[in-house]
Amino acid sequence: MKKSYLLLSLIASLSLTGCKTDSPDLSVPELNVTPISAADTDTNGAQSASSASEETETQSPTNSTSKSYYGSWKIVDFLAPGITALSTGDMEGYIYLPLTYSDDLFQSEDITLEDPTYTESVITKEDFAASYQNQVTFEYLNIAADSIVSVSISNSAEFGSTFYVADENTLYIPFDGAFFKASRQTEEDLSHFTLTDTGKAFLTDMCRVLVDFEGAASMDDEFWWNFLFYSYTGASREDFEMVQIPREDLGFDETAVKVSLEDVQVYTKLTLGVDFPDFKPAFEDMPAGQTSCFFRDGYYYIGVSDFPAFQYHFSDFTAYEERFDTYALATFTVDFEDQVNAGTVTFHLYPADNQNGFTIASKTTTLSN
Repeated sequence: MKKSYLLLSLIASLSLTGCKTDSPDLSVPELNVTPISAADTDTNGAQSASSASEETETQSPTNSTSKSYYGSWKIVDFLAPGITALSTGDMEGYIYLPLTYSDDLFQSEDITLEDPTYTESVITKEDFAASYQNQVTFEYLNIAADSIVSVSISNSAEFGSTFYVADENTLYIPFDGAFFKASRQTEEDLSHFTLTDTGKAFLTDMCRVLVDFEGAASMDDEFWWNFLFYSYTGASREDFEMVQIPREDLGFDETAVKVSLEDVQVYTKLTLGVDFPDFKPAFEDMPAGQTSCFFRDGYYYIGVSDFPAFQYHFSDFTAYEERFDTYALATFTVDFEDQVNAGTVTFHLYPADNQNGFTIASKTTTLSN
């Protein structure tokens, strides 16, 4: 769901005195970690999706009987077992993509195919691994069965036209060297998609710390830098370890939040439903005078700063269902100083099995003139 948006003047309002551009040499400090207070072309040998489904058992076209994989699905994860023709950003762009399989319809992205012809075959655990030269196995895909059904739609070459049925609720779609996991969507998803007090409080905080973004395709290095910085720069001393960073360019020791890579990975999965990338900015690459945001020895160090005095108030939560593509829009109003209803923040959410009940697919801030 693409929308135009006006970013909050959050970045300019924080105490950043530099930007992430070419920088002069900075001496790399020894960190004083005394706490102030405790608290991832070609498939590199792996066969293509079509060759992987050429099994020894007889393949049979099917087009008339309801199949276990008929229904609506959504991409929820991806795996890259080797070299792929897709970048991480490309693969992340498929997250949340809906797919529909039925007797008379196949739908993928913006493509709708009437009267698809399905061809099925059974592939054993051993033959599957051999077809991918042991780069992809049942164990790698977390499949417990001894065999699975391989399906291809012979009159389509779109994403999702070849897939493996892992179980009644899980499909794996091979595409350009990657594997995409799809979960079944049901009518119950909509009725169960509600906003709890925990989720509401989490979104209120996200109004402040999460920059606007338009889906996984916009998650470039700049997004991840902002994601890291704003998520932790205003963190409380009770929740995180604080350390002193010697800063010759600033002329004083800078107070910074110290947070582990593992904590960032968990937080990213909870917030966005994707894996945190291999993003590790170095101290020596920071421009002089920039508030700290760098990685060293398994930890991120984020300099502390304040947020502007925006206030956010929950306004609305509405769940939608389009061909079982369940999502929700949550809206918050923005107050600033003496200006009430100065704008709105809108989150596009997908249901998720986590403590919030959702992950955030996009965020849009619109301020009044």
